Order: sequence, then C-alpha cells, then structure tokens
Amino acid sequence: MGKTTIYLNKEAEEYARRAKEYDDGYTASNAVSDGFKAYVDKMDMKTKGMSDIIVLEGEEDLSSDNTFGRRVKFVGKLLSAIERDTGMAEPEIIRLYYTRKGRYLVEYVQHDGPFMKSWFKTYESLKELHAGGLPPNLLAQAESVPGELCEELDI
Repeated sequence: MGKTTIYLNKEAEEYARRAKEYDDGYTASNAVSDGFKAYVDKMDMKTKGMSDIIVLEGEEDLSSDNTFGRRVKFVGKLLSAIERDTGMAEPEIIRLYYTRKGRYLVEYVQHDGPFMKSWFKTYESLKELHAGGLPPNLLAQAESVPGELCEELDI
C-alpha cells in the first residue's frame, strides 16, 4: 500500500478530533478512504442519472399536511409513470423506479378527497417485475427508454 501525506486545515482537524470521539479506532486514513468512497458513489450515481428519492408509505391529509405513516428514502431513477383510472375522482398514479442496487420499486399513489394514500412494492429482478401484474403501459413506457429497463450483469 502506497503512502500519501495529507495536510489538514483547522476545520478538518476539528472533524478528525470529533470522529475520534465517536470511535477511538477511527483514523485519518479511514476518513480519507470513506470520503473517497462517498465521493465516487455520488459521482457514479450522478452519471447514471440517479438521485435521492423519498416516497411515503401511508396517508397524508392534504388539507392540513398531517402525515400518517413513514417516509423512506432511496437512491434511484424514475423510469416511467402512468395514471390509471380506478373509478375515483382522481386517477391512481403509478411510478416505476430503478434503484442504485439494481432493484425496482413501484410506488402507488391514490387521492380520496383531501387524503392521499401511497405505498410501494419492490422487485428483485426484471423477471419478477414482469411477473408482478403491473400495467403493461407502465412497463412499455420504461422499455422505450434505451438501455434503462434491462438486466445488468456483474461479470
């Protein structure tokens, strides 16, 4: 392993001191490695068109902004979105995301008066996604984006 000398400014020294308070075994070398990894992961995400996405699993009262449920965050990319008539006043919205870890997340959003209900389901593979009974136009829309809805092999 090569050696590199790194000089820290006063602000970085303060962060190094604080990191030591959390974990006495944490070294400057760990911090630099973690920083490089975080930076490369962020840039990889950016070049693939991915970003942080937050979805709600639960209900939201749109008239008062009260939320019942949980918000979840993941890194991904929106592949397609459709509106589906369910006989209610407003159509159901279905969104298909591709996640950083190569999975698929489908988000469902329904409006019922002042309430919005949403939930999601994840799929491990493209095969599972196609077998999931999703609306054909959702998958067709995603497949029309070149190279997006395909299986990635790590070989």
